[in-house]
Amino acid sequence: MAASLSHPARAGWRFVKPNVIPGFGLTFGYALVYLSLIVLIPIIGLFLKAAQVPFDEIVRIATSPRTLNALRVSFGSSLIAAIVNVVFGLIVAWVLVRYKFPFRRLLDAVVDLPFALPTAVAGIALSALYAPKGWVGGMFSANGWLNTWIAAQDWLPFGLSAFRVPAWKIAYTPTGIVIALIFIDAEHMTLPNVITYPGIIFAVLTRLALPYLVGPGQFDDLPGLLARMPQLPLWSVSLIGAAIGALVGGGSLWLMGFLWEKLRGIEAMGLGDVKMMFMVGAYLGWRLAVLTIFFGVFTGSFIGIAVMAKRGRNMQMMLPFGIFLGIGAIFSLFLGHRIIEWYASQF
Repeated sequence: MAASLSHPARAGWRFVKPNVIPGFGLTFGYALVYLSLIVLIPIIGLFLKAAQVPFDEIVRIATSPRTLNALRVSFGSSLIAAIVNVVFGLIVAWVLVRYKFPFRRLLDAVVDLPFALPTAVAGIALSALYAPKGWVGGMFSANGWLNTWIAAQDWLPFGLSAFRVPAWKIAYTPTGIVIALIFIDAEHMTLPNVITYPGIIFAVLTRLALPYLVGPGQFDDLPGLLARMPQLPLWSVSLIGAAIGALVGGGSLWLMGFLWEKLRGIEAMGLGDVKMMFMVGAYLGWRLAVLTIFFGVFTGSFIGIAVMAKRGRNMQMMLPFGIFLGIGAIFSLFLGHRIIEWYASQF
């Protein structure tokens, strides 16, 4: 006897349409309960507690010196951070998106780390790290080992043996910009304007601020310019030194590239190198700019000849010159003044 099978739809069965997010109801309910316990209930408690306080007492607490100082620090720090991040945040974001370089993923993770932490947790963690008795802050405190070691290093530029923290941050920011340009030029043979243009502006601003923070004697060219222009204020003499350094650094490279292209009909270097040396020359001064170019030409020629001999390339081989200029700039920052003094003593 043949068994008759009825169709499932005819037997009253019903298929449940698959959900795009399985378990949405359960997870959404758990999220609401968690949000209520952690956020909503404490906020309601705060409002209920505040409702028991008289209005004049609320005004007194809100206008007390302690509250106003806390608000001033909070909003002032946020404003300064926002202004700084408009420039350097754009540079970091541009570099992370457009270029590949060593430790790029590590830097990307460091940038994303604050977004993964609650604000209170990040504040407590940073305070514990950078407080005078914290792991990092203890090193930089008055009696910290790092501050003691730096105080004994007379060779550090910009008077950093005294380790003035604002001066230290300002002085070495262009160094970080140059290091980023070195890696980008090595990987992509380009020096992006999004880094060089803000770098030129920052170099000029640095020449305005640092002479007042660490003294004019920390710049290689400034004492001589002050002796020749004693009637001018310090900031204007420093700007004149920055302009001369930029013209000597970037202008000389542009002139060499222009003449080479006119004589040989071949582009000798890109304008990225010129803009980079505008920044370096404005920051270091004309004498250290000349030393930077000399170091870059010497090392670049040596490495280029070695590479051509090994690979059998002709003289038209492309070589990222920004690498050697960047290394020369950092070399000149730390040791250039001593080298120039030694060279001048030979005559």
